[in-house]
Amino acid sequence: MRLYKLNPLFVLLSLFSIQATAREYTLDSCIELALKNDISIKNARIDMQMADEDSKFAFTKYFPTVTANATGFIAARQLVRTEVPIFSIDENTVIPIINENVISNMDITYNLNIIRQGVFGTVSAIQPVYAGGQIVNGNRLAALQKEVRRLQYEMTRDQVIQNVEEYYWQMVAVHSSLKSLDAADLLLDSLMATVVQLCSAGVATSGDLLSVELKKEELISQRIKVNNGLELLRLVLAQLTGSDMDSFSVVIPDSLSTPDSPEKWFIEPSEAAHSRNELSLAEKALASEELNIKVERGKLMPTVGIGALAIGSDIDIQGGFEKNRSHNLLGIATVNIPLSDWWGGSHNIKKSRLSQQKASNIKDDAYSQLQLDIRSAWNSLTEAWAQIEVARKRCDSSAENLRVMTGQYNAGIETLSSMLESVTNATEAQANLAAAQATYLSCLASYKIKTCQQ
Repeated sequence: MRLYKLNPLFVLLSLFSIQATAREYTLDSCIELALKNDISIKNARIDMQMADEDSKFAFTKYFPTVTANATGFIAARQLVRTEVPIFSIDENTVIPIINENVISNMDITYNLNIIRQGVFGTVSAIQPVYAGGQIVNGNRLAALQKEVRRLQYEMTRDQVIQNVEEYYWQMVAVHSSLKSLDAADLLLDSLMATVVQLCSAGVATSGDLLSVELKKEELISQRIKVNNGLELLRLVLAQLTGSDMDSFSVVIPDSLSTPDSPEKWFIEPSEAAHSRNELSLAEKALASEELNIKVERGKLMPTVGIGALAIGSDIDIQGGFEKNRSHNLLGIATVNIPLSDWWGGSHNIKKSRLSQQKASNIKDDAYSQLQLDIRSAWNSLTEAWAQIEVARKRCDSSAENLRVMTGQYNAGIETLSSMLESVTNATEAQANLAAAQATYLSCLASYKIKTCQQ
């Protein structure tokens, strides 16, 4: 038989791949992955980068404006046409007349055609000195937009965390329901054995045995629904975290401990509302409208600039002359007064003031809405806490009732239907307790985010 030698590196890589595939994620690691891979977080980061580029672009408005222009031309006919008087000495020599009075009786002339083609260009650099505050306020607007994008990123981040925690605790609740079904299944197995013995002794009937089997079938049906719900929640979490849906797995605690009382986390709504990013966004929107008014006013103000203008030309002069090449440098100052813009500009200013008033109203309303949102979150949290106590009492009562009912049924005092009902009540009570605890933890996570305690 031929023996194959394994490559140690291949073995190590294989083991690493198996461990990576089998990794299970905790709540904290799920949040970390979601903040890294969620599409809304990625887009929020891109928005911040775009705002940063806008800010850099606005800063370039402080720099001189440099423009270059070059024009070449060729004419169908010479641009300059004239007749020049001449005096002919012989057929090979032509001398221009210097003093027409010398030979005023002669009318010999020469047609002179010049400037048929050429190139000329300019380069200018204008440094803005005064622009009515448009450049300064434009940079302030760009910086304000950067802050807006940062706040929107934080809001998106909080929403992603809240979604992950909500789905995670739903998984915990559903998983607890599975454990309750497991416990009920064990009880029914024990009850089935008892009924079989009673049937053999002639005390119970085949109908009793059929009732237990039907109850087990109900548990099987419930288990299918619960497993489907658990699988759906797993897939949702995998999508939120950007993980592979086939290998993604979540660490779920076997049991939930009693959470802390909600009073530990209470913050006055009026105080917590001031810390919310939503209110900061409304304040930034108001500040943006105030800057827009200044920008609109600046558009109606004169603009002043200083700079230099370089001019160069290369003209082809025909008719016996050489090419004319020239260049020059000029210092220039520009003043632009937008007189006609005042006709429509005043209406734009009024419109911006109305937008400012609207933004102020939105900010005031946002503060009230945030307080209501925080109060609502607190009410949900305290209600979830109360439901835990109710579910715990019901769980203890149903467990005690099941214990008593089991003894009485074994003693022949209670019927099988009452026994099966006790099993159902105990199963539901345990599932309700786990669901109440998971709901409270989800509400607590939401309340901590809404009051900026994360």
